[in-house]
Amino acid sequence: MDGRLEQRVVDWLTTQGYPLEFSAAAAFQEAGFSVTHADYYVDPTDSGPREIDLVAEFGEADIDRLVMFRLNVAIECKSSASKPWVLLTSGRPLTRPWELARGRITNSAGEAWIELLMLSDGEADNGLLAFAGPVAFGLVKARLDRDAGNNPGRGDPAFQALHACVNAATWLVRDLEDQSIGHETNILDIHVALPLVVVSDPLLRCHMGADHALCVERVVEGDLLWRHPASGHRGTPVKVIAESHLAAYAAGLKMAVVQAFRSLPKMDDLRAITANIHRERAARGHEPR
Repeated sequence: MDGRLEQRVVDWLTTQGYPLEFSAAAAFQEAGFSVTHADYYVDPTDSGPREIDLVAEFGEADIDRLVMFRLNVAIECKSSASKPWVLLTSGRPLTRPWELARGRITNSAGEAWIELLMLSDGEADNGLLAFAGPVAFGLVKARLDRDAGNNPGRGDPAFQALHACVNAATWLVRDLEDQSIGHETNILDIHVALPLVVVSDPLLRCHMGADHALCVERVVEGDLLWRHPASGHRGTPVKVIAESHLAAYAAGLKMAVVQAFRSLPKMDDLRAITANIHRERAARGHEPR
């Protein structure tokens, strides 16, 4: 072969966004995460199997203290360099950031960990709970050609990406917590799952300025509050990052897990609150908050 077929396949794969998925996987693997391609989760809207691009996992454990801290990242990759992604924000700073921390997808022990952090005003110092700038209410793909406009709803790529990563993260926590029922151990398993959308550069953020003119700026990351009722949450924070920020973001997440594990609250307090939350969740069907 003269290589033309192979190059045509490479060109086609590039148009389908596969290089971005491989890039995201490599960034998390280099940071120390284990990564699974094309994983599956159960969609809560119809109980059918759905595919998620990537699932990354990293954890720490202390056998002497019988505790482990586990982080899963449910990742959807969206490649579209010619049609940049835009985060829509109000431009106003957060008034109650601690309420967003409560929207993180966790198991019972993870929820107890967040509650104790909030009691000590420590949630803003942890990289798993902190937010980057104004929180967005929407994500759109800018169409800069004649076929302008977006089509919000189930056919919209932004909706699909957000829906998939939030539902996958929720299922990762729910599935493991359901498996633990009836198989309780002395090990305290703190489990946090983060939904993440990775997009091609550039990533833009838009808000209305003081003069009522739209302001658009380039960013490398942002946070969005996903309020779709199918997620089962009052509001779930979703991280959106540009491809150029992948390595730094993955490395920062790993360090955040290490920091969280090293600075865990008193184990007796954590276990007591976890037991209360676990009973509450079991009463309402085991679902993560």
